[in-house]
Amino acid sequence: MIFKKVKYDFVQNYSDNFQKQFISHYMLKNKVTELSTTGKLVIDLKEQTKEIETHIVSKLFQKKIITKQDLKLENIHNYIAKQNVKENSNNDVTRNKLTAVFFKKDKEFFKIYYKIIKKIKKKLKFKFLYQKDPFLRFNFPTNNKYDSLLPHVDLAIGHPPGEINLWMPITNTNKFNSFSISDIDKSLVFFGKFGFDFQYYIKKYNKKIWNDANNLLTPYVSKKGKTLIFDSRVMHKSLLNKSNKTRISLDFRILPIEYEKISVFYTGTGYKKQKFVRGKYYSKNIL
Repeated sequence: MIFKKVKYDFVQNYSDNFQKQFISHYMLKNKVTELSTTGKLVIDLKEQTKEIETHIVSKLFQKKIITKQDLKLENIHNYIAKQNVKENSNNDVTRNKLTAVFFKKDKEFFKIYYKIIKKIKKKLKFKFLYQKDPFLRFNFPTNNKYDSLLPHVDLAIGHPPGEINLWMPITNTNKFNSFSISDIDKSLVFFGKFGFDFQYYIKKYNKKIWNDANNLLTPYVSKKGKTLIFDSRVMHKSLLNKSNKTRISLDFRILPIEYEKISVFYTGTGYKKQKFVRGKYYSKNIL
């Protein structure tokens, strides 16, 4: 891969006063780290993955994006028009027309999603709010050699401390098409060098920092359905897909209810400027 720095305009920019409050929130212990010293857990959601696979194929067939339904999703790039594979962002390899198809989801999808949430609840046991609208992403094989993808944590883009990330592979992943992730201790040390000031981080971001970050990251190689649950302070990034297999994943977040009182101070940096409160970004009801 060849290092490439682009404009990372999605990174939060807090005032000096709020930055101090942010750091105090940042250092609060996350519920996942209470359960795992690495800040990561895995849950097998094989049954729900099969349901999502079927739903994806059915939806794409209905929209006439594919003309056959007896295909493997990891090979879907061989059955769709080239314009559907094209990357539409310098800093997100999953921004393409197929990902956009699932920006609006139907009742059938949300039935499956709620089954997933209930399985997560059964494993974690504590009470939480969950992201209302999860993100389904398609990462297609690419010839792009320039890595402009920023190693980050979601707290760098406005998400509240205490949140928990979940990353669910809908296809099998390999070390060339997955996403890379570190662990909590390495991540705290790495971003601590920048004072947890993410504007300062992107200002200083260069090839050496890119190399340093990549040395702390490991591709998440797994069978489909093996869902990663991790502390939102754990560094991660997508990978340029240098394999011959499409990677499809579902990502979403939950918020343990004890962190709800601080989540109200935070707003997402995306175009929606999401408020991290009940009924907006999160579910109305506690699970």
